[in-house]
Amino acid sequence: MENNMRTWKFENGITVKEEEFDQDLHIFAVYNGEQFLGRIYPEDIDAMKSCIEDLDAGKDPITEKWEDGCGNGCTLDGWGE
Repeated sequence: MENNMRTWKFENGITVKEEEFDQDLHIFAVYNGEQFLGRIYPEDIDAMKSCIEDLDAGKDPITEKWEDGCGNGCTLDGWGE
């Protein structure tokens, strides 16, 4: 099986890695350099596609003040699992 998971790297040191989660629904692990900050859990496929569109457009979850899908804000302090 082919691994089509993508990685986005931003100039401010934030890296977002797409990960398999629930069949076609993927989640996004967020790092500040090597430091793991947390994961973003899109509600559904449409929300996942919206995240990918924003990432492709150069929007990182920290600067854009995203939420992780579990009610936690995405910050440089991290938000855990």
